[in-house]
Amino acid sequence: MSNQLDKEFEQDIITPLPGLENWESVIDTIMSLTEGNQKLNKSILLLLAQEKKPYGGSIEKWVQTIVRSRLIENWQTEPQAQPLREISRSLLENSLCDPFWLLIAYRKVLLAEKLDSNQEQAELKKISIVIGKKQQLTIANPIYANVFNVLWTNQNLGKLRPYAKKLVAWIDSEGQDRYQLLSAKQLQAAQEFLVGKKLDPRENRYLVDSILKNTEGVVIMSLEQNSEELSEFFTDFVNQVSVKADSPLVVMQEVRRWTGDQPFLSQHVCDLILVHSASFPEGQEKALVQEIVQEKIIQDWANNTASAHFQEVRQTILNDKQKDELLNLYWQIIQRGQVSVNNSQEQERLLESGLVKIENSTLKVSNAIYASIFSLEWVEKQLPDLAQPSSTTSPAGANDQTSTKKDYQTTSFTKLLSAIALAAFVIAAIADAFLLNSQDNPEPSPLPNDIAVSDRELFDNGKDHAKNGDWLDMLGEFCRLRQNSTYFDDAKSKLDQWLQLYEDDIQIALETFQAEESDSCPIVEDVFDLQ
Repeated sequence: MSNQLDKEFEQDIITPLPGLENWESVIDTIMSLTEGNQKLNKSILLLLAQEKKPYGGSIEKWVQTIVRSRLIENWQTEPQAQPLREISRSLLENSLCDPFWLLIAYRKVLLAEKLDSNQEQAELKKISIVIGKKQQLTIANPIYANVFNVLWTNQNLGKLRPYAKKLVAWIDSEGQDRYQLLSAKQLQAAQEFLVGKKLDPRENRYLVDSILKNTEGVVIMSLEQNSEELSEFFTDFVNQVSVKADSPLVVMQEVRRWTGDQPFLSQHVCDLILVHSASFPEGQEKALVQEIVQEKIIQDWANNTASAHFQEVRQTILNDKQKDELLNLYWQIIQRGQVSVNNSQEQERLLESGLVKIENSTLKVSNAIYASIFSLEWVEKQLPDLAQPSSTTSPAGANDQTSTKKDYQTTSFTKLLSAIALAAFVIAAIADAFLLNSQDNPEPSPLPNDIAVSDRELFDNGKDHAKNGDWLDMLGEFCRLRQNSTYFDDAKSKLDQWLQLYEDDIQIALETFQAEESDSCPIVEDVFDLQ
């Protein structure tokens, strides 16, 4: 093996060592540690030459001890460890690959996991920290493996991404461990950290899945939607818009804010953004997306490229046999912001139109685009039409309703009737609001069946979210349980148990919940008083 070393160099520094007799043993030991790496060979020889203590006993142990104490354990400060510092810089300051994903690839080699042929693999071989062919790569030598070990790798992954631990666990699960997805609060911190950074598609997928996860359980999506397809769609969009945007995830969230994840609208808005916008500077995402939506979609919606979709929604309502009831119900939803789900035929028909969605056991307008097009003004314009009589002539001798229907022909009476109808709706809304307020301090009485069913759904939904580690969504369900609910104590007991096992995660979810919700949460107040 000695022919692999620089003969003149080795003789100059080794010969002066007193008592050194077995030169071949020294060389063999060095080669076993460096696998022939010339820079490391010379570093070790220089360290041996500087050693003032004579070796005693095993030459192999003597060399290994010096290498460990001088090179491996002090590589960041030892003058002769320059080759190791060069490797570190090549990994952490790489200009060809994202250092985070370069370390992810290196970590796979460390753990003897399968590594796909890609740019990271080629760069690792170029750096010479790994050797081998295709998927059978190994660490180049034991010194590299000891210095750049799993602990060092994980620590630097954490420096490169604040959410590295969760992302690495998600990668290790091949994207199946949804518990590793980020909470709303973690997402906000991640987006602030990532401003201006171009991300790998795999990381974009992780962040998109995290964003989508934070609305699951809150919104019941359209039957057209599939969570996997939605994730793939938005990941592809984020990858494309990242060329234009400093914060592509913010652009994506603005798209979702306007479309509510409605498939056609999501695709249409994303296409318009990619075609019509040159760039999205930091802080201007909201305004620029709004400008595109307003100019290209909402304005002149009946004649633009998306008009067929909106006309279909419109006609679904106006051609329905129960159009009066549907419009009345939709009018109430707009006025109040939401109405409670009661599974009536009118609610089911309105849901089928796609104009509204179920969110937290209430009906709301499906998205901001629909709310802008099918607005309160639009509904009120339809009301006079709904009051018109049929073309069938009433038979002679009909009751007073016949003459009333004839009067509908006059414009003044039509307007009056519309005004009366609107006034009735307002009175109904005020009455409902009064009833809701009067229930703040209800008389003790058995819960109605519909409330009991709703409470059971809240309890069951909360448990389902907890099974998936979706603690924020769990709190959202449990916090809506009233203290006089038959499920309140059971939910409180469950939350108490989960706190014993997942206290940190639930604390994070609670902080996010309290930051987003102004209302108090009786169950949290009770349980945390017990802690």
